[in-house]
Amino acid sequence: YPTLLRLAGAKTEQKLPVDGHDVWPVLKSGAKSTRDTFVINTTPDDGAIRVGDWKLVVRGTGAAAKTELYNLAKDAGETTDLASAEPEKVKELQTKLAKFAAEAVPPKAAPAPKGFKTPKVWGEMD
Repeated sequence: YPTLLRLAGAKTEQKLPVDGHDVWPVLKSGAKSTRDTFVINTTPDDGAIRVGDWKLVVRGTGAAAKTELYNLAKDAGETTDLASAEPEKVKELQTKLAKFAAEAVPPKAAPAPKGFKTPKVWGEMD
């Protein structure tokens, strides 16, 4: 969002905090990004975060929960789950993911308008 504001010539200073980062220097001249943490998803039942070369994936809650950890520098295809071999890294990334999840604004469930039918998605089975 801040990148688009900058390219459009709009002010990046706004009443509320701006969500995002200006990545124009990275796109324009190949400058090194100042970010090493990326939140992929945060919901009550699943989430993922990447910090540097590490990616943590959490699926489900309670007894059905599954936690996976990958070193993307050595395993870009995410074929080797290192969660049991790297419990401290799992704990570190779980803490960071929980912090982001606590800051996220929960979605508001809006009632569907009267007579609304969910549109069929191409290729979706009946």
